[in-house]
Amino acid sequence: MSHLLSCVWSCRKDLMLEKLTDPNLFVMHLRESNDVKEAIQSWGRSIHAMNVLGFSEAEVSAICASLAAIYHLGAAGAVIGISLLLFRSLLRSCNK
Repeated sequence: MSHLLSCVWSCRKDLMLEKLTDPNLFVMHLRESNDVKEAIQSWGRSIHAMNVLGFSEAEVSAICASLAAIYHLGAAGAVIGISLLLFRSLLRSCNK
């Protein structure tokens, strides 16, 4: 597991996740030390599960890159556009 965890840790700079203080629509920033500790433990369990399931370093990196993309979209203020909302509304009305 340690090689996967070190791979994930080393990717932080590549994914521009070293400074996570920007306001974000998709991520709740943890302020309490207990919350931070619990989040770190939870992430460690996730990495351990990926290791048990036989994920390669490339697969873990792809998951991390996807999560980083979601984080950066939230920091950029990305939201569902009006055209997508209208499209979903039309789909719902057609399925009735």
